Amino acid sequence: MKWQKVRNIYINKWILFENIEPYLKDGKRIIEELSVVNFQRCGKT
Repeated sequence: MKWQKVRNIYINKWILFENIEPYLKDGKRIIEELSVVNFQRCGKT
């Protein structure tokens, strides 16, 4: 799943994700595809 799609689905939530096929570019780790493992609503409980 692409990051923008995850952001649209899991609005205002903490997301635990697994990166799929990351790579390095200019010393930075780039994650283009990810899989959501778990999520938690943000804010007071």
